Amino acid sequence: MKKIIIGLLICFTLPIYGQRRVHRSTVVRSHKNRVVVTPPRRTVIVHQPTRRVVVTRPPIYRGASFWGPYWYPVGFYAPMLPPAHVTIYVNSTPYYYAEGVYYVKSGDKYKVEPAPIGAVVSKLPENCSTFEYQGSTYFYYAGSYYLKLKKKKYKVVKAPIGVMVTELPEGTKVVKQNGMTYYVCLGVYYQPEPVGEQVHYVVVPNPTGEILMQIPEGAVVVKKDGDSYYRHDGKYYKGVVQDGNIVYKQVFF
Repeated sequence: MKKIIIGLLICFTLPIYGQRRVHRSTVVRSHKNRVVVTPPRRTVIVHQPTRRVVVTRPPIYRGASFWGPYWYPVGFYAPMLPPAHVTIYVNSTPYYYAEGVYYVKSGDKYKVEPAPIGAVVSKLPENCSTFEYQGSTYFYYAGSYYLKLKKKKYKVVKAPIGVMVTELPEGTKVVKQNGMTYYVCLGVYYQPEPVGEQVHYVVVPNPTGEILMQIPEGAVVVKKDGDSYYRHDGKYYKGVVQDGNIVYKQVFF
C-alpha cells in the first residue's frame, strides 16, 4: 500500500516541478508584424509595417497633467523649479531638466523650452513610449525624441522621418503649404494619416527647409552677400525670429 501511495505522489508531483514558472506582470504576444507588450501599469503598442513605425502611448494621463505631473507646454513660465530637477548644458547654455521638461532662467521665473537637440539625460519620464527604428531604440515623449545610448543615457535627437505617432502635445499648430496640411510641433512637421477610425501623424521632411531650435555643435559661421550663415553637415542655416523666439532655418543657394 505504501508503494502505491508513493507512486501516485511521484506521478502528480513531477509534472508540477517540470513546469516553467511564468511571471504574469508582463505579457508579450506576437501576431504577424505587430508586437504588443503589456507591462503591469500601461500598454505600449509599436506597429511596424513595411515603411511605418507607429508609436502608441496609452491614454492614462488626461486633463491638465496629460503628459505627466510635471509637464508644461513650451513657453510656459514656472515660478519655481520642480524639486527633482537637474542641470545640464547644451552649447554652454544651462538647462534645468525634470520629468521630460526643460527650463531656462528668465528673470525671476523659469521658461519652458523645447528639448534641445544633443542634450543627454540619465532619466526619462515613466510614461515614455519606446520603439525600434533602423536598429536603434528610441523614446517618444511630448513631441520630443530620444535615442538610447549606453550606460542608461538618453540623447535628444531629431524626429526620424516616417515615424507615426498617435497624438501630439499642446501647442501643435496647423499650417498650409503648397496646398498640403501639416501639423507643426517643436519644429517637426507631421501629416495626418487615417488609420481605421482614428487619425495618426507621420513625421515628414520640412517642406520649406529644416528648422533647428539650436545650432548644432561643430557648425561654422560663413559669410555670403554680407549675411552670416551657419554651415553644418553640408547644410546652411540662418537665424530668424519665429513666434518670438530665434530659430535657425535652412536656406538654399
